[in-house]
Amino acid sequence: IRPYDTVMQYVSRFISNARTMDVSADGRWAVSSAGRDQLLVWNLERSDGPDSVPAEWLRSLSFHPTEAKLFIVKRGGPDSFSYRVMTNGSRTTLALGEPVAMRSVGDRKLNLVTASADARSLAWVELGAGRAWVEDVTSAARPVEMKKVQHSSTADYSCSVRGSGTVSLSADGRWLACGASTPGVVVFDARSGDAVRELSKREANVQFSPDGRWLAVAERARCRMFRVADWAQVWEMEHPRIEPSAAAFSPDGALLAVAKSPQAVALIDAASGRELAELQSPDPAPIITMRWSADGRRLVLATRENHIEVWEPAMLHQELAMLGLDWDKPASGLETH
Repeated sequence: IRPYDTVMQYVSRFISNARTMDVSADGRWAVSSAGRDQLLVWNLERSDGPDSVPAEWLRSLSFHPTEAKLFIVKRGGPDSFSYRVMTNGSRTTLALGEPVAMRSVGDRKLNLVTASADARSLAWVELGAGRAWVEDVTSAARPVEMKKVQHSSTADYSCSVRGSGTVSLSADGRWLACGASTPGVVVFDARSGDAVRELSKREANVQFSPDGRWLAVAERARCRMFRVADWAQVWEMEHPRIEPSAAAFSPDGALLAVAKSPQAVALIDAASGRELAELQSPDPAPIITMRWSADGRRLVLATRENHIEVWEPAMLHQELAMLGLDWDKPASGLETH
């Protein structure tokens, strides 16, 4: 099966940092960084490459879960940018508004930010000190520091409600999972800062499901699913060693996309762990980051060579069903050349 023109779209090549890629709330835009002084804005509905937007001392970025805002963490502190869509002739892109300083954590040298799906909480990470905080943006209270978190100083994968990163907030902001803690994956109570469960001694990228039921832990040689209600492991999938691994939940929490090899992504039933389909990338570069758009339409992959690949799982499902290869049947291998 070659679903190139209807299921997957190459956007372009550009020298960028795939670890920072995120997708907007409407699923139309992807943004990544190029060095410390440039943002790349990708229109996922076109294939003519990104636009470049100047930035200063960029460290990481993350889109607001529901609003047209982009959070940017830089050396001078974190800012929030509203954005609007601009059209110039036949080209459409994003225009960032003026920066608005975010309250965050005082004068700390912050590196990473992510939000809860309900947009009421933000998590902050300072890599140099290995510290993490959770802020209730609806309250004037000071952010709560996670106790003895010891986040790795080198694990700098940006975090998002759309896919995995080194930290993830549960949908309601109650829990913070740190996948790059010492000694590994640890869950914290975001209200008290206390560690409540150690899930692994291995470093991983993590994501809570948007429906609040699951926590995916994508380690180098396996992916594991934990039930949030009791932190019990419900399934495990081993795969060839990947460094790093990446994962992303569908917006309804029913499916998990996970890198099962450097060039392949498995679509997995989140509850059972059953593999439904395999997406084979034609790009030899390893998959670094993945994000699933809020409307469920697009699964966006960023590779080490700065390709962005856009898959449309719902359309893929429909086309397979028409061919009698519905993924409700045994898993299908889908390869694009």
